[in-house]
Amino acid sequence: MKVVFVYGGYESLGIELLSAFLKQNGIDTDLEFFPMLFDDGLIDSKPLSKIFMHKRHKVRELLKKKPDIIGFSATTDTYAWCCEIAKEIKKHSDVPIIFGGIHATALQEKVLKEDFIDYICVGEGERPFLELCKKLGSGDASINIPGIGHKNNGKITIRQPDTLEKELDTLPFADKDLFYKSSPCFREYYSIMTSRGCPYNCFFCNNNVYRNIYKTSCLLRRRSVENIIKELSEALRKYSYKAVIFEDDAFVSDKRWSLEFLERYKKEINRPFMCLINPRNIDEEIAFSLKEAGCMNVEIGIQSMEPDIRKELLNRGETIEEIEKGVKALSHAKVPFNIDHIGGIPGESPEKIEEAFYKYLTWKPNRITYFYLTYYPGTRISEIAIEKGIISEQEIKDLEKGKSLSFEHGGNLSEKRRRFHDRIRTLGSWGVFFPKIALMVISSPNIKRFIPENHFFGRVIPAILNILSGKEIRGQFILKKYFYHFIRGGF
Repeated sequence: MKVVFVYGGYESLGIELLSAFLKQNGIDTDLEFFPMLFDDGLIDSKPLSKIFMHKRHKVRELLKKKPDIIGFSATTDTYAWCCEIAKEIKKHSDVPIIFGGIHATALQEKVLKEDFIDYICVGEGERPFLELCKKLGSGDASINIPGIGHKNNGKITIRQPDTLEKELDTLPFADKDLFYKSSPCFREYYSIMTSRGCPYNCFFCNNNVYRNIYKTSCLLRRRSVENIIKELSEALRKYSYKAVIFEDDAFVSDKRWSLEFLERYKKEINRPFMCLINPRNIDEEIAFSLKEAGCMNVEIGIQSMEPDIRKELLNRGETIEEIEKGVKALSHAKVPFNIDHIGGIPGESPEKIEEAFYKYLTWKPNRITYFYLTYYPGTRISEIAIEKGIISEQEIKDLEKGKSLSFEHGGNLSEKRRRFHDRIRTLGSWGVFFPKIALMVISSPNIKRFIPENHFFGRVIPAILNILSGKEIRGQFILKKYFYHFIRGGF
């Protein structure tokens, strides 16, 4: 039995974990990687992306690998692209196709209704997908597996997943070679998760969907310190990576565990790293422990500085005082940080957004990452938007098909509202380099209207400057990806 995964643009830790589990249980796996040049959220150009996609060639290469089943992991932002490739595959082969990921989990029946999709995987995929592979490999047509949806003579049957994977230490380490052989630039920065899930329930996040699927109040499960150090040590010997990216949704949510881990990480791994942290989890002790262990960048999600909006629309529990305390602790410990902000939240006035950015710039972050609000299917904030008539029926249909603008390119904002937010994003992106000038511009209405609304000027150029200055680990491998695949003609 052989599974071939299809993925584009970036390394997928989820697919690597799934591949490792399948291989441990005797299932062969492979990957067809699409570099997604000029269509990766950083540097986007439709004409150039079509030139460098090589869709037909890549599908031919995929089918040469003789898969017994082909797997896609799709977010809402990548769903349309996944469908395009799946349709092309079905023109040349009847190999079954399975879709997993958050989009298939949130819109199970609607995804499975597509005639080019044979199965879906709902939620975490290791055990459901393994059972499906065993069934298909043995020729058993009786598919009744928790977490798997299938079609039988046009009739759709979907079994919801039973339980979450609780004992994470029993799972194999991620199959990094799957992506490293396709794009060697990934191996310089080792991505890893020390946990799964999140202790919080933000209304705009995919964890909000998974809580409903698994009917649990807490998704968080954590690996032991020993287990993580073992993986990082083995990987360091094998790949000699330069830095580590911790992909956890809330890296230091357990203070006792975090202090133990950071102490051992410094002694036994001693590589620079970046992580994502909820600001309420940051105090002086954590901040200085991060610095001592080699943290080169922290990404903190703030999203909005309006208390009512944070509570009622975003379900963010931390107070403004807790945010300011966490930022102050990072600054005191000299830990560089990025700030994530969501633009276009209903009820948030332009004046309040400008006040928030004024505050951000006084904190002197490495970068202000400005995401446009997108009403992703299955999230509570999308339900609120539908209830209040904020988004139209057509917008809902576009989201379900993955055809709306991504969080990088305007989300669900109207053209008029997007122009204001484009200017604010430009101001924030350049303001981290020239904070005094940016603060002056925010205070000058006559100057603000001359700020460019161009994505390339407001997003791409500042991002590249951050990368070249060494402040962005992720961005460095994106540029190296372009270099590696560009000299190969985009393949």
